[in-house]
Order: sequence, then C-alpha cells, then structure tokens
Amino acid sequence: MDWIAWHDGYRTNDELKARLSLVRTLIAHSLSGAPAGVIALLSLCCGDARDILGSLPTHPRRTDVQGWLLDINPTLIDTAKQAIIRHGLASSVSAIIADATMASSYTGVLPANVIILCGVLGNVERDEISRLIRNLRTLCASSAFVIWTRHTRGGPHQVERIQKEFASNQFSSVKLLTTPQEHFNIGLNCYAGPTNGLHQDKRLFSFGLQHCENEKKV
Repeated sequence: MDWIAWHDGYRTNDELKARLSLVRTLIAHSLSGAPAGVIALLSLCCGDARDILGSLPTHPRRTDVQGWLLDINPTLIDTAKQAIIRHGLASSVSAIIADATMASSYTGVLPANVIILCGVLGNVERDEISRLIRNLRTLCASSAFVIWTRHTRGGPHQVERIQKEFASNQFSSVKLLTTPQEHFNIGLNCYAGPTNGLHQDKRLFSFGLQHCENEKKV
C-alpha cells in the first residue's frame, strides 16, 4: 500500500476532509478536558500527523502538551517533523520512526492523557481488536481520552462491537460522530481504570489486514 499517495486523498476526498475535521474537534475537546498540568499525548500510526498538528498549534493548552507521534513510514514522519518545527512545537512534540504495534516502542513515554487511534481499527483483523483495546490500558493514564475512527462499510454492528470491547475494558463512550455522507465513524472514549505497567516484550496488536507492517489509515 502506498500511504504517501493515500494521504493525498485529503486534498480531494470530501469525506476524508470531514473525518479529519471531526478528529481535530475531538482532539481539541480532549485537550480541554485533560487534568491540569502536563498532558501526555500519544498518536499510534500517526501518518503525517495532520490531525494533531491541525489542532494543537492554536489550542489554549498547547504549552501543556508533551507528545509522541509514532509511525513506521520515514517519509510520513519526516513530513510530520517539518510541520512540528514550522509550528514551533519541536521542544514538546516528537515524531518517531517506530513500530506502534510493539510495546518496546513506548519505552520512556508517559502514561497518556490523550491517545489518537485514527486509521488503525480498519487495518486490524477482527480477532485483534480485542487485544488492541485491552492493551491500550497499558498506555493510558486514569481518565485518558481515546479518539478512534472506523469506516462504516461493515455496518452498525461493527461499531457496536468496537464500543462493546471498549466498555469491557473500562472505556466509557463520550461521543460518537459520523461524517456527512456516513462513510466514517469517529469515536471518543474515556478510560476509567488505573494506570497499568507495560510489558516491554509484548506486541500490542498486529497491523494490516494481511499483517503488512506498512498498511494503515483505512
């Protein structure tokens, strides 16, 4: 999959533009709702990070954010780094070439107050969704927000199953939005459990419907 070309779709596809706008809205909402002090932000399979880098620079709490943006594609990470510098965020936000599926990639990362999980659930096998959501708990601070997306082509039962998995792992549903032509759902959930330790030798999930390490963002 050519993910560089895929990102070009944001220039021409109205539903992708709408999805991005709603994700940015929920990022801003989550930053505003985070506890006082440092806001640890984590983006898994971040791509070029246009979601967070379209929200954070103008947000009132931008100076509170300590961010880690992970992706395995070096070209997309380079684009994210350029945007980070352009927005004056280099001292607080890091774009890192790393495999977001591996627990070892999160060494030194604070328990997150905001996690961005956009374009991931559509590239995870059905049996892997439970493992992914269960393992999110190891990355979360108490009351952390998780923002996620999923294409609607699988029908409403698909989102119901995702929400059920979140609920069984102590994530309550805060908002569930849909793009105008109803091609994408965008969800916001809040973690009600305790902060857990991270096992460094553990794979958190397998990415890609054929388990291809570079596949993402559906």
